Order: sequence, then structure tokens, then C-alpha cells
Amino acid sequence: MTRVGIDIGGTFTDLFAVADSGRTWSAKVLTTPANPADGLLEVLDRWQAASGEPEVREIVHATTVATNAVLEGKTAQLGLVTTARFRDVLEIGRHQRRDLYNLFLEKPPVLVPRERRLEVRERIGADGSIIEPLQVTDVVQAAHRLKALGTEAVVVAFLHSYAHPQHEREAADVITRETGLPVVASHAVCREYREYERFSTAAVHAAVLPRVATYVSEIGSKLTARGVTAPLSVMQSSGGMAPAATVAREPASIVESGPAAGVIAAAEVGRRLGVSNVISFDMGGTSTKATLIRDGHVTINNDYEIGGGVHGGFGTGYPLRTPVIDLVEIGTGGGSIAGVDAAGSLVVGPGSAGAEPGPACYGRGGVRPTTTDANAVLGRLRSDRFAGGHIRLDVDAARRAVAEHVAAPLGMSVERAAEGILALAGAQMGRALELVSVARGHDPRQFVMVAFGGAGPMHAADLARELGCRRVVIPPEAGVQSARGLLVAEARRDSSSAMLSAEVDLDLAAAGRRYADLRDQGVRELRAAGFSADAISARLGVDVRYQGQAYEVAVWLDEPAAFDDTLRQAVNQEFHREHARLHGHRDEAAAIEWVTLRASVTARTTRPRPTELAPAAEPLIDRRLAVQPMIWAGESLEAPVFARERLGRDDRVHGPALVIQDQTTLVVPPAALAHVQATGDIVLEVSAA
Repeated sequence: MTRVGIDIGGTFTDLFAVADSGRTWSAKVLTTPANPADGLLEVLDRWQAASGEPEVREIVHATTVATNAVLEGKTAQLGLVTTARFRDVLEIGRHQRRDLYNLFLEKPPVLVPRERRLEVRERIGADGSIIEPLQVTDVVQAAHRLKALGTEAVVVAFLHSYAHPQHEREAADVITRETGLPVVASHAVCREYREYERFSTAAVHAAVLPRVATYVSEIGSKLTARGVTAPLSVMQSSGGMAPAATVAREPASIVESGPAAGVIAAAEVGRRLGVSNVISFDMGGTSTKATLIRDGHVTINNDYEIGGGVHGGFGTGYPLRTPVIDLVEIGTGGGSIAGVDAAGSLVVGPGSAGAEPGPACYGRGGVRPTTTDANAVLGRLRSDRFAGGHIRLDVDAARRAVAEHVAAPLGMSVERAAEGILALAGAQMGRALELVSVARGHDPRQFVMVAFGGAGPMHAADLARELGCRRVVIPPEAGVQSARGLLVAEARRDSSSAMLSAEVDLDLAAAGRRYADLRDQGVRELRAAGFSADAISARLGVDVRYQGQAYEVAVWLDEPAAFDDTLRQAVNQEFHREHARLHGHRDEAAAIEWVTLRASVTARTTRPRPTELAPAAEPLIDRRLAVQPMIWAGESLEAPVFARERLGRDDRVHGPALVIQDQTTLVVPPAALAHVQATGDIVLEVSAA
């Protein structure tokens, strides 16, 4: 029996599989944008044909279907039923501006247009008192009105439903009965105060619900038709997997599905090498993702924005209150298109050649130069061994594309233009790496970079040198690392409950009961998914702030033995420490408020056994595949080419050199040293810039 992880990216669809015997396989095919499920089935067929393993025990999947629905504007036609006089909450939003001096800055269109935002008479106070009973006739009229307007999904969002959801539940039942449309009640996806963020979270869930539900159902049907009846799980943005049926009900939980899997895999690489501080660098065909792993822990944020460009700021996307791994993502990847703008300046991205037609060197009809074409021109790819030999690179086509669209307009040689493309792409990716490290008060010299993705190992050494990292780790399965991360991730369920209370007035017994309810809900769901009680553990989270602040700091602790003064002191102490780390100051004399209670329940899964690599029997020079010229700083240097599968423990490859494998290529620059570890990882020792 075999567990299979499949990650669908913007350019490639990756597979990593591990059998109960410990044997592993990997595969990579071009993504099929018109129907991503086709690429999933193709890579599954390729693996089964190569491995002869027909029995699948579990499939864990990562997908961009939810994110793409928002980014491409292909969301459902939504309707909103809300408390009277609150129909414009989604439109008003917040007054945050990410780009203060941009006079042309525009917010994305509201997910629910005003004519489909309908009010009903009801009002429950924050204390639970019924100020105005729910007028069911209003709900019935609104339901039929929305149905007549062609609504595909309905959001029900009432003012204080995060604490008192009875009116919201009743209205949702009425709308379902009257229309048969899918309904998302805000309290079901966000039990936290602040109505704008809660309304927006519910709207995002509803906006992608039909597309995600259809996608998950289609994959299940096609797998069944192929005789694959194994359960299907999907990676959540929090870095934990959930059953496909759960994801179909809470679709916005997978907005960063693929990138999250890569981060989980990077954390595992750090653990097996004994490294607790890691910068995760994931460069694929369409985008680059970076995040920080500190003291072995992945940072999870509960404030997130989808559809707002470079992640990490607020004001131009849709707020989403759901656990998401804290990462920065930019539109620079192997397929990023390069050109010269109207001002005569070189630009790279964010447009991508994607899988169709792909970079010019793929020979699939692409004529615009990309970062992959620039690497091909500079000798940093092996044309006959790209993607396991399934794609033969056309270097002449890459040269023509760079010459026509960059070199000629700028009046320079093709080689210099290609180096310029990589330099600009590197500067953009370097900015993402700085945002997760230097900009957050961390010294990159104290971290090790883990680089992966189809294009990551080609650029990692130069980026690490500029950033100040002295070591870069290239995992054995770097090209399909996110797919591997799917098989090392824990199952996870997160839940929260608002509990705004001054710390001195806090009812600890009531807080303990509320936490127990949240934890038990997660335990029940994981037990129902087949996990044993001894595999399940829980953590307590509390959002805390100084009284009067408009933002909170999340504090996480192992599950407490009791909700007593010892716990209160532990939460407060950790809050002061974390506040000082994040904001540079603390005030232990100030009054404190507990705002939100959280429970994170996880279940351990069976992980692939680590590799134990033996030394090679032959000298390294006898294992050299070829020698080819590589261009660095305008100079052509002869570089040896090695196949990674022929490298052994303690081999040392001095740059310049290429190390090729089926799913990616490792570029070893001049003055860098690649050292093969017993785990199969390659550690690049990078000299200072």
C-alpha cells in the first residue's frame, strides 16, 4: 500500500509517493490549466506505470483552485442577508492603504454587489439580549429575491452572531429550505468579533465554495472511475491536512494549500539536520514563496488577505480570518516573462508563461523570454535532462526570445541581457526573503536557507549570498518538495471563540469550559477520520492585547493541566515577551485583555523514513556526466555536470558546477561548495557577498 502526495502548481503538477516498505517515487508533469484534475490524473498514471504499485492507501492533495478563483475573478454570484442597517459593511471595510502615496490605488470589487445585499429585521445585543426578534418573513422574502437575481451562494452575517448565533442559524435554515442554495453562516466559519473581517471571511468561503466543491467532487469521481478508492485529503493553509468533505464545506481554508505543504517539508528538513532556524525558499514556475521557521516552529497567522498582490500587507485584498502559514509570495518564478517597458527599463514578471505555452525553450509555442530561458542561455540548465528528459530544451529558441525582446531593445548582447533578467528576478525574490527575515527583526546570518521547487535550487546560492545566509540546504526531493510535504504534514483542525474580557475580570472556569468544547470538537473530527486517541494532541491559543489596543498578539501554549492562576501568569508572561519581540516594547503594569480563545488539534501521521546515503564507490571525477560552459559575470567558465543520483555521502562539488536530477537543477556558483550529507541533502557552503 502506498501514500501519495500530489501538488498542482501554476506550471507543474508534482507527485511524491511512499510505500509501506519505505520505497519512494516522484514524478512531474506540466499542469493542465483548463482542467487541473487532468494533470493530477496524468501524474498519477505516470507514477503507477513506473512503479507498478496499483494499491493506494491515501491521496493527499494541494491545489490552487480556491486562490485562482479569487485572483481570476471567477467566484460565485453571491447574495448577503444581514442585520438591518449593516448591508454596507463589506463596502466600507477599513481605511488601511498599503500604498499611501498611490493616487490610483483601488480596492478590489466587493464580492457581493449592493443589489444582492439584503437586510432583515433582527438584533441580538453583545450580551445576548434579544433587542429585536428575527422577522422570518423578511428572510423568506430576501431568499426569493436573491434566487430571482441568479444568486449561486448566500452569506448570512448578523451583527453579534460570533457570540450568539441563534438568529443566524435560523435564517440559514430558512434560506436553505426556500432556495436550495448553498449557505455560509458567518459564525460557522469565524467565531470572532469585528464584523467586517467576519463578514469578509464568510463571503470568501461562499465565493469559492461552488468551484471548490465541484473540483473536489470531480477528482473523487475520476479517481473512483480509475479504481482508486483511497480517501482523499487536502492540505489546508495552516499546514495541516483535512478530509476532502471538510474542505468542501470550508473551502477558504485551502487558499495557500501548496505553499503550506512546502513550508512543512522545509521544517522537517531542518529537524533531520538539527537546524531549528530556517528560511524556507520555494521557487516554482509562477511564483516564489518565502517564510521563516523559528526555533523549529512554523509561524501561523490568523489575519490574512487574499487577492491583494504581494502578501504581507493589508488594504487591497479580501480579509480572511483563518489560520494561514505566515509567508510572503511574489509573482516571480521560472516562467516569469521578461521584457522592456515603455520607459526603456527591464521588467520581469509578474506575468508568467505558465504551462501553456511555457518558456520559449520548452518548444511549445512560447516566444517571450522567461527566467528559465535566461538560465538556458547562460548554461545553467542541461537541455537533454530537463524534467527527467520529458522536455528537451531548445536553447536556440531561448536565445532568440531574449535577443528580440530584451537584448535588441536595450542594445546589449544576449548573454548580458540574460544575466540582467536573472539579476532583476533575484532582486525581486531577495525582497521577499528580506520581508520574512530582516524586516521582522531577524538576522539571516543566524538562519539556514532550505531551497526547493522546480527553480529554487538554481537561484538559491546567489540569493543566500546577498541575504547573508552562509548555508543552503537542497533536499533530495527538492523539485517535488511540496508534494513530499503533503505526506509529512499532520492532520489538523483549528477553531476559535471570541471571549473579550479584561484579564482581571476573566472567568477562568468559563474559559476552560469553552476551550474544552473547541478541543473536543477537533478531537471528534480527527477520531472520525480514523486517527487513534494517542496520536492526537492539542494546543491552547489566546489572542491578547493591552487594554485600548486595536490589535492582538497570539500566544500559544501546550494544553494546560487546568485553567487557573498558573495558566493566567503563563499567558501574560508569554504575551509581554512576544509583544516586546514584535513591537520593541512591553508594559507589565498595563491592563491586559484576552480577546479570542483558540484550540489547535493535530494528529500525527506516518512519515517517510529518512534516507541513509552510502559513500560512492568511484571517484567523483569518474562520475561526471559532461562539461559545459556556464556564464558568470560575463565570463564563460567550464563547469562539470553531475547526476544527483550518482552522488554519495561526503562528496564535495566545487563551483561552478551543475547537479541535475529529474525534477530540478542545482546550480553551484563559483566560490561555492556543495557537500552531500548522509541524509541525502546537499548543503551549499556560500561565501559572503
